Order: sequence, then structure tokens, then C-alpha cells
Amino acid sequence: MKTLLCFGDSNTHGTIPMRTRDEVSRYALGQRWPGVLQAALGADWWVIEEGLPGRTSSFDDPVEGEDRNALRYWQACLQSHRPVDAIVIMLGTNDLKARFMATPSRISQGVATLIDMALDNTPPGGIHPLILVVTPAPIRELGFFQDLHHQTCASAFMNSNFGLTCRVSSDQSQLDCLVSVDKLFFKPAMNSAGVR
Repeated sequence: MKTLLCFGDSNTHGTIPMRTRDEVSRYALGQRWPGVLQAALGADWWVIEEGLPGRTSSFDDPVEGEDRNALRYWQACLQSHRPVDAIVIMLGTNDLKARFMATPSRISQGVATLIDMALDNTPPGGIHPLILVVTPAPIRELGFFQDLHHQTCASAFMNSNFGLTCRVSSDQSQLDCLVSVDKLFFKPAMNSAGVR
């Protein structure tokens, strides 16, 4: 059985859109994107769901806590699930909070550090995992959260492709953008009805 680690924020956790900070609920396992992926891959894969609402790629959050910084947990996460055959990293949405004033470049550096750590975590003689980086889908916060994200940075980041050049081969034409650089793949998130 192969292992696929899905590492992300509330989108990976399956948090249902919130109207207030205290209203926290979660989609059923089969509705969350890691659950949908598990069903599609079948019994040959074990899909691990590591989603934490508020998780950033590399920022300590003065409001929600430094435990939201992915870099503080990533090494332990990788080691606890080792060996990992493939990793999906879907982070960046929370990095766009106005309090961080993060540029696309700074967010990309955080994700790049996570990738480096994953590759460095490969046991001696082991095979590096395939890594898929998924950038956040466009967001538009309403109500309580509408001032939470820095929209100028959000627009730039979601169009930045993490600084990677996009190529689409003919056999992958159904994808918006997929880049293969050794074992690193990049894919921007799309709005998917019914899947969070």
C-alpha cells in the first residue's frame, strides 16, 4: 500500500465556511477533498488528512497561535507518517491574512522550505516522495471575515504560480496547469462544487 500525505489548512481539514469565528463545523469525510481522493485512488493507497484551520506556510500567528506555523510541525508530521510515497501541500490562504502583509515571494519561500524539508526527510536509500503543490483557490470573504485577507497580495499570490513556469502536456490537457520539476508538481486549485 502506498501512502499519500495531504498537508494543508482548513480547506484540507474540510471546515465548512464560517459566519463567525466560533462557528466551527466540518464536512463529512467523503465530502472533504482528501476523502474524495481516497475513494478515487482505492485500496492501494492510504490517504492521510493533515489539515489544520488557520495553518500558514511559515508564519507564527499572533492571534491564533504559533502552532499554526506549518514549519513548527512539518518535521514531526513527516517522521510520524514515514515512509511517504506522495505529498500534496495545499497552503497559502492563511498567509494572505492582512496581519502578515506577505508577498507572493515570501509565501513561496515558506512552501519551498516545506518541500526541501520533505525531500531531506527521505530515509537513507529511500526514494523521494512525489510532491504536488496546490495553490489556494480564489477567495472572497464575506461578513465577519471580509477584512481578514489582504486582497492585493491575494490576487498577486494566486496568479504567481509560486514562481514556477507552467507547462501543460497534451496528456494532461484537462488540468489548468501542471509543472513537473523532477518530483515536484504544481497545480492551482479550482473551484470544485461539493468538494472542499
